[in-house]
Amino acid sequence: MIVHLDIAAFFDKSAPMIVIAGTLPINPDKRAEAEAACLTMAAASQAEAGCTAYRFGTSLENPNLIVLHEEWADQSSIDAHNKSAHMAAFGAALGSVLAGGPEFYRYDNDNKVSLF
Repeated sequence: MIVHLDIAAFFDKSAPMIVIAGTLPINPDKRAEAEAACLTMAAASQAEAGCTAYRFGTSLENPNLIVLHEEWADQSSIDAHNKSAHMAAFGAALGSVLAGGPEFYRYDNDNKVSLF
């Protein structure tokens, strides 16, 4: 099957955003606690102004590595998120479930283009 793409149409859907992506290595014995904390955090964050995506998943190569993907409209939304009560609670919960240091990266994008 061959798929023909109209690349020009993709660029009509662009929108600026900030992406934060990272990983959280978790203690296998604390997996249930980690998942509960992540689900609570995702639900609260998705309700925040300026948050267009907030997702946790698990690495296919390492089931004890949780992957985080966030999308934000602007820096002020991230600043409010970082000061929120649910961020403080999440940080406290992580202290007891992490098996190593988390890694997070920020990507500033001029646009978001849907490919399919």
